[in-house]
Amino acid sequence: VGVGGGISFLDLDNEMIARQLNILESDIFRRIKPRDLLQHIWSRRHKGRHAPSVAASIGHFNFISAWVTTRVLAQRKVKMRAKVLGKFMKIAQILRNNNNYNTLMAVLAGINSAPLLRLRQTRKLLHARQSWRNYEALEKLMSSEKSFGNYRAALKRSEMPCLPYLGVFLRDLLYIDEANKDRRADGTVNLPKFLLMGDIIMMIKSFQVRPYKAPQDINVASLILGQPVMEDEEAYQRSLELEPRTASGSPTRAVMRGKEKVVA
Repeated sequence: VGVGGGISFLDLDNEMIARQLNILESDIFRRIKPRDLLQHIWSRRHKGRHAPSVAASIGHFNFISAWVTTRVLAQRKVKMRAKVLGKFMKIAQILRNNNNYNTLMAVLAGINSAPLLRLRQTRKLLHARQSWRNYEALEKLMSSEKSFGNYRAALKRSEMPCLPYLGVFLRDLLYIDEANKDRRADGTVNLPKFLLMGDIIMMIKSFQVRPYKAPQDINVASLILGQPVMEDEEAYQRSLELEPRTASGSPTRAVMRGKEKVVA
């Protein structure tokens, strides 16, 4: 699909795409207010209405993940699929260099979605490339092992502007809320619980102070946001059509990584 006079996705500069992803993510992230975070956590407990700003962030995350998956699956030829997949790996590295961890995680979720993970022929073409080695390093960085230990350490070292992976903060808030009662046995407010939650919320606010400064490119933004994306089942069927199952079977993940983020 062309942009601004027929420029294709593969023709677009990776830095340019990453800059627009930074702007889009920053605009959404900076709309999240402290009360929205609390509403999101408490809505899970009381099955109430989710805060629109947090829901928008989660929705954008899932859209970017599906966008990555759809872009790769749109290519019928294996070499073209490998080109698009490799391009996203390069974009992921730029997002890391820009300290945009939330969009980085969304792109990795797309790369690791079940429909793309099983594309052995496609992925095999990238194994010897630097972009693949960078991708593996990014996987280790954003691994959930030791409660996202590598990512947390990197976040502490990151300079502004920086977009943290919101899912980790939401999980931390949810854990504190579920592991601690609102009131003590004597009926008084459990102040330490709310101080812990306040510390996390203040940390989130600290990342909202400095936005990414770059002019918005409407053509590139529309290329990202204006394209229809495949639903999970449609994407998986498309994957099977492109690279049918072999006798030995194909590796899949029962739960796609993108879906893990929704429950945060």
